Amino acid sequence: MEWTNEQIMAMAPDTATANRGKSLSSPTKWLEFYKGENVLWGKCKGSGKNPYLAAIDLNGPAFKCSCPSRKFPCKHGLGLMMIYVENASSFSPSEQIPESISTWLNKRKQKNTPENKSSAPSPEKEAAKANRFEKRKKLMASGIDDLQNWILDMIRTGLASISADHQLWESMAMRMVDAKMSGIARRIREIALLFRQNPDAYEEVLFALSDLYLITKSFYKIDDLNENLQRDIYAYLGVNTPSSEVLQSIPIQDEYWVLSIEESKNIDNALMRKTWLRGIHKNRFALIVEYDYTNAGFSFHWQLGRIYQADMYFFPRTIPLRAIAGQTTLTTKKIEDIKGINNFIDFKNKYQNYLAQQPWLSNIPELFLQVSPIKIEKRFYLLDQYQQTIALENDELKNWKAIAVSGGHPLDIFGEWDGRHFKIKTIIHNNRLINL
Repeated sequence: MEWTNEQIMAMAPDTATANRGKSLSSPTKWLEFYKGENVLWGKCKGSGKNPYLAAIDLNGPAFKCSCPSRKFPCKHGLGLMMIYVENASSFSPSEQIPESISTWLNKRKQKNTPENKSSAPSPEKEAAKANRFEKRKKLMASGIDDLQNWILDMIRTGLASISADHQLWESMAMRMVDAKMSGIARRIREIALLFRQNPDAYEEVLFALSDLYLITKSFYKIDDLNENLQRDIYAYLGVNTPSSEVLQSIPIQDEYWVLSIEESKNIDNALMRKTWLRGIHKNRFALIVEYDYTNAGFSFHWQLGRIYQADMYFFPRTIPLRAIAGQTTLTTKKIEDIKGINNFIDFKNKYQNYLAQQPWLSNIPELFLQVSPIKIEKRFYLLDQYQQTIALENDELKNWKAIAVSGGHPLDIFGEWDGRHFKIKTIIHNNRLINL
């Protein structure tokens, strides 16, 4: 496909890296560069003894470099890509791909390719796996008993008397870790953080505790529920479906529009990236969640507002949203027909239908068409064309930005609904997505 320098600069992790990459976009800064089948590589003189070897998988694109930078793409990858855009014929054709690059390409291919189903584990391994899970399930059952009693005791005592007791929350979180329920431990720590950020967050805390209590009641009847609901509960507790299993499913092939990219530190202080996409033809939302625990950066770089041809493997859930991207190719297409919901009555009906299927569901994505961000007294809302409103997350800076962009006119807005508030992620203005 055809690229522009502007698109390449947009891949940079920050402005400084983008500018350094631009400074390396001259062929004179490179010792050599080559092109193979859907791959570029080159050597650039650096500060060390040996030149840095940079490579680009054009199927992504994805970047690799031998330099010590922990940013992806680094300046060398960006510079190499810009040279290719400006003068592709200057790359010498070669089939002799360096071993380190060939190994990297093979790993990328294997990662996004479903495993051969003939390599299924032996019956002995399956039995051992089932036995381990039964042991874990007994531990979880004991932890669920503790959690339910803890929540009921807290409600009887009153949240006001214990809100500041950090040790109380952390102690229960550790008990959940011992019970092999890391998901519950993480949620308890998040609730404690609500109190530290806002000592008067009783309503939000009560809302979160009610979800936890509902999970405890559901766990007692988990064997009577259908398979997807069981998976929903186990995922909430912290039992995740292995990626290898997800990649065994049938992918949903579509052209996916990148609606939102958000990077933040999670409760474990790891960098988390959430990317929301929507299939143009099948209208399915997909959420890709990735973690970077080593500050090495993410190997694949989604571009906001761009359209990718992709195989999307969805985790088995009652309401399947989270997914793993398989084979992915950036296209030159632009969005032509934006599909979404233009009134909040339809959205609330849709959400109620979701809750009927999965009661503890949170963070539902939606794209609202022609709605206006407004402020009424001390609260922010979205207003649809029928004068219906839904409450916005109480993020003054983000909400004022949305109002400023709108200029008093309706906008198309994408975000997440958590059951009580809508969190704006991106605004579509003049056919351009703005990440808030």
